[in-house]
Amino acid sequence: EPFFKAGKSVIIAGGHYGNWEMFAVAFPLNIHHLAVSVYKKLSDPWFEKVMRNSRSRYGMLMVPTSETKSFFQKPVDRPTATIFGMDQSPSRIDRSHWMTFLGRDTAVIFGTEKYAKEFDQVVVFGRIMKKSRGHFRVNFELITAEPSQMPHGSIVERAMELLEKDIRQEPEWWLWTHRRWKHRRPEDT
Repeated sequence: EPFFKAGKSVIIAGGHYGNWEMFAVAFPLNIHHLAVSVYKKLSDPWFEKVMRNSRSRYGMLMVPTSETKSFFQKPVDRPTATIFGMDQSPSRIDRSHWMTFLGRDTAVIFGTEKYAKEFDQVVVFGRIMKKSRGHFRVNFELITAEPSQMPHGSIVERAMELLEKDIRQEPEWWLWTHRRWKHRRPEDT
């Protein structure tokens, strides 16, 4: 809320942890920012339509990864809050950041940090926690309000460290079925 009042857009770094689908549906109803989600387009047209309809039902603007840069370049009528799911396996290894995640050498999608620095957007980590049956709570933790001042890779690494901490505390809430470690680090990185 303070960033909205200051006219600042934010990037929300998170993962497929907790009930992220409910978060995507409820998020636009609970903030003043324009709610945006960057997502990987599904290859099956029927599932793509179902997923987009579900997530955008209450105002979430869905932006395919292939259109991310053009979205950030367009003027908007109010500050945005853009969600990046950072725990998927990147499609472009040459644009990935490599780090240790859950004890394994891991390629991490770098878009969160890239766009935060390029468009001067605040970065927060979105944490979804189950409180009781059917009840979840979302907390936001500031990673940086000045992304250009952060060393290369530090924004992505901090977000992934926070996600790893949550996973280690309650691993049953992390969806890890999307082949997280299908890539090996190239020799030249």
